[in-house]
Amino acid sequence: MKANAIRLGVAALATVAALGTAAPAFAQRHHHHGGNNAAGAAAIGLLGGLALGAAISNPAPPPPVYYAPAPAYVAPAPVYTRSPHTDWCAANTPGYNAYDNTYQGYYAGERILCRSPYGG
Repeated sequence: MKANAIRLGVAALATVAALGTAAPAFAQRHHHHGGNNAAGAAAIGLLGGLALGAAISNPAPPPPVYYAPAPAYVAPAPVYTRSPHTDWCAANTPGYNAYDNTYQGYYAGERILCRSPYGG
């Protein structure tokens, strides 16, 4: 960015120098009587200097900095442990309910208490 501003300034100064030297010769060739355009060259030089100074003194802002979000606390998942009795009843009886240790009988009658080889 700064290199481009310097190149722009050098180009502006070269243009001002060329206009400053060419203006009197142009005026003499075309028989314009009056001033020698020194004021015009000074104004162009002043504007070029102001543009160069503004380009150098206003560097590009730094790029934005992004931060990772703060870590959030996540409660661990509850661990449910089942007894071998509950596992056996769930695997071997239809409609087993661990809350009351019963299962649905084959004839949709009342619920039957589960008895496993592990006790219970």
